[in-house]
Amino acid sequence: MVQRLDSTARDFGAMARDTAAAGAFVRLAPGARLEFAVVTEAGTYEVWVRAFTIDGRTTSVLVDGREVGATLGGPDSPALQWSMVGRLALGAGPHKLVVASTAGNAKPAYVDAVLLAEPHWAPLGRSVADLTRLESPAPGFRADFETLGDLSAPWRANPTGDQWLRVVESDGRRLLRVHNGSGAPLTLTALQPLALPPGSQVRISFRVRKLTLLEGLVAGVTGVGQWSPMVRRDWQHLERVFLVPAGGPFLPRLTFLAAGDTELDDLVVGPPEQPVSPYETGRFLPPPLLSRAGRLFELERHVVGDEVTTADVDGDGRWALCRLARDENVPMFSRGTVLKSESQNSPPLRFRFADLPPGPYSAWLGDTGRPATAELSGCPAVRCEPGRQTSLGRVVIGDSPVELRLATAAPQPHNPGPVYADYLLPATTFLEHSDLYSAYGHYWLQLARPALTPYAECRPNAEVFRSLARRMGFDDPCFDDSDDDMIRQAISSRHPYLEGITLDVLVQELKSKGIAQKTFAEA
Repeated sequence: MVQRLDSTARDFGAMARDTAAAGAFVRLAPGARLEFAVVTEAGTYEVWVRAFTIDGRTTSVLVDGREVGATLGGPDSPALQWSMVGRLALGAGPHKLVVASTAGNAKPAYVDAVLLAEPHWAPLGRSVADLTRLESPAPGFRADFETLGDLSAPWRANPTGDQWLRVVESDGRRLLRVHNGSGAPLTLTALQPLALPPGSQVRISFRVRKLTLLEGLVAGVTGVGQWSPMVRRDWQHLERVFLVPAGGPFLPRLTFLAAGDTELDDLVVGPPEQPVSPYETGRFLPPPLLSRAGRLFELERHVVGDEVTTADVDGDGRWALCRLARDENVPMFSRGTVLKSESQNSPPLRFRFADLPPGPYSAWLGDTGRPATAELSGCPAVRCEPGRQTSLGRVVIGDSPVELRLATAAPQPHNPGPVYADYLLPATTFLEHSDLYSAYGHYWLQLARPALTPYAECRPNAEVFRSLARRMGFDDPCFDDSDDDMIRQAISSRHPYLEGITLDVLVQELKSKGIAQKTFAEA
C-alpha cells in the first residue's frame, strides 16, 4: 500500500509537519514500491533520498532493476533527512527508478523526495532544487570554533522560525550555541565530505552540554551511521567509532530534535588515533531487526560440542558467549546475550533442537551482521547476507532432533568483524489469531478474528505462555483462560468509555458488517 499523507495526518504525519518539503510525503507499507520514469544524460549520478532514518522503516532505491542502496536506520526520530544511498553510471535516455520499502521492514517507510545528482553536489535543504556544491574531500577535520567568526562556509544549517546557531564566548573560549525554540528538527551539516576507504573507521567526537530542556540529539556521518547520546547539563566528552561502508559522500551531521539550548565545541571527525578491533564485543553491531517475531530458541542453550567459550578473547579463533552492555543491547538480541565468532576462521558451530512437536516448520536465522552460511537438517545450505533475516527453508520434524550448522564466510572488505547468531521459529501473525486492539489515532476499540489457519505448528503467543505454565507446574486459574476469556476481562472494567461494550456486542458488530466469518481469500 502506498499512501500520500498531508502534514496533519496521524502516524508521524503531525511530527513531520515542519520537515515535509511540500506539506506532504509518502508512506510505503512493507513490500510497497513506487515506480518513476526518468530521462538522464550519460554520466555518473549519486542517488539521494529524503526519508525518515528510523530502524525498521528504511527505504531502498532501484534503477533499471538493480538495487542502488538503502537508507540507514537509526534512533526513533521522526525527521525527514537526506541520505545518499549509492552511486551509479547511467547512459543517455529513459530509465526506471523504483523507491521501495526495504525488505525486512516491520513498519511503513516514509519518503519525501528522491534525487539523482551529479557528484560533488548535495541536497541539504528541503527542496530537490536546493543543491549545495561540496568542498574537496578530506580525510578528516577539526572544528573547535575558536577561529570561526561565525558559522560559515564549511557548514550548512537549516534554522527556521525561532531557531539559530551562533559562535559565542563562554567559559573563556569560543563555542557554538544552538537555540531551538520551536522543537522542530534543526540539522547542522558539514559541507566537506570525508575521504574514507571502505572498511576503514571514522570517529566523531565533541564536547557538549545542554542549557535548557534539550533532550534529543542525533550525531553521526551520513551514509555511515548515527547515534543518539544522552546530553546532560554538565560538560561531557562524547565519541563514537563507525565502520565505513562502500559509497559516499560522507558528511558529518548533528540534528537537534527537541526544544532548548545547547552548547558544543571541539568537534573532531576523522580516523581514530588507534583503530579499534571490530571483534570487540558490541563494537560494530548490525542494525536492529524490529521485524523479529516468532518462537525464540536461545542458541547458546543448543550448542553441540565445545567450540563456545565464555572467555571473550578477540582473535583466538573460537566462538564466545558475550553479554552486551545495556546501551548495546539492540532489539536484535534477546536476554542481552549473543554468540560471536572471534576470527574469520572460527570453526563451524552445530546446534541441536530436540523435543519439538512433530510437523512442518519454517525456520529463520536472525541477522548475522556479516556473511555466513547456514544449513538446517534436510535443507540445502544458504548464504546469510548481513542486514536481513535469512530463510533456512521448511523442515518436517519427526522423532529425530533437528540440527543447524553455522559457519563464517569470506568477509566483506567494507564490513570486517564477527558473525553474530540468533535463531527463530515462527509464531502466528495477526491474521491467524484473535486479538483486541486499543485505539491508535482514533477512538474505536477493535476486535480481530482469525482470517487464516496458522501455518504448520505455529501457535499464538498466549497459547505458548499457557503451555509453558503447565510445563513449569503453575496451576493458577488465569493460565486456563482462553483468548476470549482474556478479552472479556479486558473490556469488563467499569470505565465509562466501555459502558455497554462486551465481546458479544463486538462479535455482533462484525457480523452486521458481513466480515466476521470471512477468510482472507474471501476478503
